[in-house]
Amino acid sequence: MNAGEFGRGSLLEIDGVTTVVEDITARPGTVTVTVREEDSGEFREITLAEAIRLVRLFVGVDAPRVADPGDVLDDLPPRARHTAEERAKHVRQIVFGDPDDPDGAADRQYSRLLTTESQRLDAKIAELRGVHGYSRANLYRFVTDFKSGGVRALAPYQPIGPPGTDPRRGLGETTLDVIYRVLTDLAYHGSTINLQARITRVRKALAADCIDDPLLTPGRLETVVRVLSKDLRLGSTAKTRQQLFARAVRGYRRAAPALPGERIEVDSTRLNTIAKCPYTGREFRPWICVAIDVTTRLITIRLTPDTPSGRDIRLLLFDVMAPVVLPDHPRPHLAILGAPRRIEAPGLEIGTIVTDHGHEYENYGVIDLCARMGISIELARTRRGMDKPYVESANRILDLMQQDLPGYVGRSAEHRGAKVEATMTLAALQEICREWAATVYAYRPHSGLPSLSDPGKYYTPMQAYEVAVRRGGRIDVSPHPDDVYGFLESRECAIASDGVNLAGFRYFGDCLRDIANGRVTPTSRLGPKRRFYFDCYDRSRIFFRDDDGRWHTLAAIHTNGEAIPPFSDVIADDLAVQLARLPGREARGAVAVAFAEFVADVSQRHPALWSRDRHRVVDALPGPSGTTGTAGIPALPQQDAPPDEIALFGQWAELDDFKEIEE
Repeated sequence: MNAGEFGRGSLLEIDGVTTVVEDITARPGTVTVTVREEDSGEFREITLAEAIRLVRLFVGVDAPRVADPGDVLDDLPPRARHTAEERAKHVRQIVFGDPDDPDGAADRQYSRLLTTESQRLDAKIAELRGVHGYSRANLYRFVTDFKSGGVRALAPYQPIGPPGTDPRRGLGETTLDVIYRVLTDLAYHGSTINLQARITRVRKALAADCIDDPLLTPGRLETVVRVLSKDLRLGSTAKTRQQLFARAVRGYRRAAPALPGERIEVDSTRLNTIAKCPYTGREFRPWICVAIDVTTRLITIRLTPDTPSGRDIRLLLFDVMAPVVLPDHPRPHLAILGAPRRIEAPGLEIGTIVTDHGHEYENYGVIDLCARMGISIELARTRRGMDKPYVESANRILDLMQQDLPGYVGRSAEHRGAKVEATMTLAALQEICREWAATVYAYRPHSGLPSLSDPGKYYTPMQAYEVAVRRGGRIDVSPHPDDVYGFLESRECAIASDGVNLAGFRYFGDCLRDIANGRVTPTSRLGPKRRFYFDCYDRSRIFFRDDDGRWHTLAAIHTNGEAIPPFSDVIADDLAVQLARLPGREARGAVAVAFAEFVADVSQRHPALWSRDRHRVVDALPGPSGTTGTAGIPALPQQDAPPDEIALFGQWAELDDFKEIEE
């Protein structure tokens, strides 16, 4: 009996148990089939239709699939057809497993009865480790493509034809009719759905009409939909069309920025590396905020444990404006280039920032800050990455940098796998990213900064900064370190005899008494009201600026005068309720005990919440230096005169000097 025929002796599977057809009995009104379990020998009866379905399902597991419409490989070149068949052999073992036989000749690690698909996938990854073209990421992708497109989807990419060839050529008339019908209907109703949604609509329509064209591969379907959508004007959303209409006429191009900081592109995305919380052990993927100067390609980085907020973007802009001077010490990862004589990232005066429509950019805090600092805002169009291409390119460069870090998970789900462990904390990742941006990236030639006088040579970002300074000069407008508090959220509050009440907490400090008594300066006055600034990452402190420009700190205290330990806005409301239960005249140390009990309860019932709070407290701003002035930073070296000639690799010490420093 052939494998595909039904009769006595046919094999089928019921509830994971292999059975054999023993007898077929015809009774009035029904036909039953008696089957016997191979292991236990027990008999059971099922209907004829059910038996035929199970036999076909059992045989179909091992039957070749080249007869399926999606597996037609005749039009492929021999090499591509051979590659697709070889990949399909491994993928079938993963998806369907090997058939079990009584003699145990089959490989047990691919048994479809004893193993799951994920177990078979891990076994195949271990088997093909080191084989070219069969990495973990590729095997994950092969399984996904095989389930959606069959064996043909496993073939290497084949161009549809020479440039200019119509992608519709060769497709069936019924296939094209369905595609035209769906897209024309969308255009008639003025639909604004994106490309992927249109492809999904077309696939559903093809499936509803039972059309399975073997030449309509996923890539070809996307090309056809893209071409027809362009003809039918379906390539943009309603919001994008309004923005296109509001912009200048076609062909207008803005002049390239010539000065450092004239145009800054800002974006935020998930970091491709897993971090570990040192307090709760929770693993998470941080967010990274990137700002890049279009003129010099200098980048500024800030990491956040949660989705970036307006506070993170405001502090990122301050990092762009404030210069960074690192100590001159040997750095092993720069041994191939030598040790830089001085690591200095200049502060930039921002002219225009380019952002998308994220809530972290479109909020009152960021808009108010830009208005006060004289910064203009330009919003990129929706789903148009070319409106801020430089920061999108920087995201790719950052992904390449992260590939050498422990805990790297890749750019998408099919690159991650299931065995990546987090070993680094958020603070460590922050330090590594800032160190890399200031000491490695800024002193490497950038392909987007070609030399105008020496073809084939490229400037480093720091050299591009020097060229821009020589071209247009530079006025030092570096902010004071304490000016960062002016970038925080603020409220105007009254000053009472017992301190300042803000958002459910009372704040007090000796500086209030000193200013009122004239001990700071004779000209400083508190007044009945003053604007106070607070960091949502550390609600245990607020800041204010006196009339002479000095910044002061007030600490959160309880009614008994005891200070409250640092906490963020994540647990502020719950902590206020907990502390309100304490009597006003409690013994010294009661606040610390109550805070410890509150921490123990939150860390046990809500570990993720406690982890977020601790990460925010660690990332809070430090205390003010208390000095006056708004220009220059203490210990910042004087700016050197622009050089007459700029070396290709910047100012680097000799490699021998680096070895002496290392010794």
